[in-house]
Amino acid sequence: MRVLSVDIGVHNTAFYIEEFNENDIKEVINKHKLNKTEKRYDQNGIVIGNYKKIVEEICQIGDCVYVEKFNLSNKKGAFFDLQTFINFTYFLDTNKTMMDTVDIIVIEQQLKTNPMAQRVEQHCISWFTFNYLDSKDIIVFPSRNKYIMLGLPKNVFDEKKKIVRKITKNERKKWACDYTLSILTNKQINNKEGVINSKKLVEYIFEKNSDKKDDISDTICQLNAFKIKKYLDKKNK
Repeated sequence: MRVLSVDIGVHNTAFYIEEFNENDIKEVINKHKLNKTEKRYDQNGIVIGNYKKIVEEICQIGDCVYVEKFNLSNKKGAFFDLQTFINFTYFLDTNKTMMDTVDIIVIEQQLKTNPMAQRVEQHCISWFTFNYLDSKDIIVFPSRNKYIMLGLPKNVFDEKKKIVRKITKNERKKWACDYTLSILTNKQINNKEGVINSKKLVEYIFEKNSDKKDDISDTICQLNAFKIKKYLDKKNK
């Protein structure tokens, strides 16, 4: 199974393709046998118990075969810009040989408060639909799912103010980067031909593209959240 995870951005869009054996995920789920009444989270939204074990083990399954970030537009702001869609089309057309190998496309759902991002999302959906019709599953995945499924804490302790408060947007981004780094540093290094192993991924994300590490990290978190949603909950979103 090959899944493409896309983190949509008006300017920067990130792509991550992972290949995995579905049976490996099913074995993890069967091993820990999470029942419907068992709690998955503590009061702060952090994963616990058998669900935590399932999440951690599923995140270790799969190998990266493609990762890329692409600047759709150099123009500032989020206003309509036709060149953005031309650039996106050119990028996807150029990489069509790799896209041909994908079984499922998971695209981050954009908020209604950002109409331009919604247009970019729809353009991505349209390109895959025009090229593959219904031969590939296209999933529009709510951005909140990656935080919920993987256990982002709802609240944090503010060291300066000495109070417990809700986690901020920047803290969510940092959490996704830290979570991705944890996945990759704990993953076994696979030197198989065609695989971008975890060591190379860490270098690519956190050294060579440190200014865009949150975008690429989001694609990895999103893909793992999708795996859990699909195989554990039997849902696509």
